Amino acid sequence: MVGRKQYKTTLAIALIPVLALGLAIGLSAVPWLGPDWENIYRPAALAARPNDVRGNFAPPWIYWTLWPIAALPDALSKGVLTVATIVICRLYIGNWHRFIALCVTMPFLATLTFGQVDALALIGLMVPADLSLLFLSMKPQSAALATFKKRLTPWSVSSLLIALVVSFMLCGWWPTALLSRGQWGTDCSPWPWGIPFGLILLAWQWKRGFPSDAMLCLATLLLSPYFFYTSMLPATATMIKELDDDWLSIATVIVLTWLFVFIARVGL
Repeated sequence: MVGRKQYKTTLAIALIPVLALGLAIGLSAVPWLGPDWENIYRPAALAARPNDVRGNFAPPWIYWTLWPIAALPDALSKGVLTVATIVICRLYIGNWHRFIALCVTMPFLATLTFGQVDALALIGLMVPADLSLLFLSMKPQSAALATFKKRLTPWSVSSLLIALVVSFMLCGWWPTALLSRGQWGTDCSPWPWGIPFGLILLAWQWKRGFPSDAMLCLATLLLSPYFFYTSMLPATATMIKELDDDWLSIATVIVLTWLFVFIARVGL
């Protein structure tokens, strides 16, 4: 009996990479999938100075992290990124019914469709605190305030400072180039009108000891002067993960993500 169970486990472990590769190959054939990956992130990840590539505003270490995927053949890299995003979200959520709920939210579908990389911020919420800042800083507009208390450690700050120094040595003074580019693209931030609400959320979390990643991610969005729809992925995922097993609450989060896009694009 034990032998049969071990055999099934071994078979499952062997099949998962094969199935994941098959899914990646299938997704790579979808022509409209991943334009941001193909036009922005992949070229930057393959460039010596990533921020010289038009449209790239993130810190250089995000592109270094993406290089192993970018180094794959063009279409296949898009499929692998899509599968990696799905896997990261599934690992973060922790169970299937909440993951399925996340799959029908606007930020998740937008992340897959555009080939965005906001799932990296979810890695920052999963890895040990000493490594979290490296990942959260890759998409600071989506989850930066989640660093408070449990993730703001001497080692996490040191690792971020080391990444900054190395990036300046290899890529020059890249923040100046970013700030001089003017319009960054589609902006759906409620800034500055969201600032009071973000500060209220932050004060409420401070009084409670910063227990909720969902509220800190939401406060980040409210206080950020710029974010795209995909930057809502960490806030959406953390809300669905932290909510009680109440489908009405989870359904409300799903509806609100779509309603926000409607208001941002069409207006009231």
